[in-house]
Amino acid sequence: NPFARIKTHLDGNNSKARCVMNWLSYFAVEDLAWIGMADMVKDFRRRTLQLPNWDSKDNGSHTLYHSKVPVSYIWSPSLVPRPDDWPTSCEVVGFINVELQKLIKYEPEPELAEFLAAGPPPVYIGFGSLMLDDPVKLTNAFLTSVRKLKLRAIIQRGWGQLGKNFTVNPPDVFFLDNAPHDWLFESCSTGV
Repeated sequence: NPFARIKTHLDGNNSKARCVMNWLSYFAVEDLAWIGMADMVKDFRRRTLQLPNWDSKDNGSHTLYHSKVPVSYIWSPSLVPRPDDWPTSCEVVGFINVELQKLIKYEPEPELAEFLAAGPPPVYIGFGSLMLDDPVKLTNAFLTSVRKLKLRAIIQRGWGQLGKNFTVNPPDVFFLDNAPHDWLFESCSTGV
């Protein structure tokens, strides 16, 4: 995986041990991703697809590898080329630009619409599916920064649970659960 950086102290750039470590890094990254997605995948299989629960012998994220399920990585091959040692079921397909506003009619919750209308465009802060070690500490750091800079901010809770310690929005800050980014970013001054 191009984003998995496992430092080794093995001799020789082309050693068999280095190749094995690289191959194992794919599984390590898939396992980390699976930790964050397993419950959603299982719920989707059960509720939407009406498939049975995973068999106890299934390997979660490793099932995709062993089943040769095609995987499309959505980034430019100019930024990160497809590694030669990837299986044929994995491809780098480039960015996908979908004009969701033409496909989906989104109406923001009234509180979000009121927040956006109440002042200058806010800064968007969010980490999407990134898991955070200490979301309370990071949330407080963001709040301190936006106060010092006298900015308004929308902080997306995301999987990292930013703002989990707040039940009420502080002044000039709106904690957001979900909204389409292409819609939201038109109303923001910048994004972090």
